Amino acid sequence: MRFKSLRLTLIKHIVAATVFLGVCSMVIQISVFIADIPIEALGLQS
Repeated sequence: MRFKSLRLTLIKHIVAATVFLGVCSMVIQISVFIADIPIEALGLQS
């Protein structure tokens, strides 16, 4: 029982870490995408 709960906790941590990394990479991609647009817009205007 103890080992099973320990393994379940480990699985929860792995899932949480995977989700966290996925969200982080998504946020970075979105911020890069958003940062790209104004730079191009400024380049066209000037």
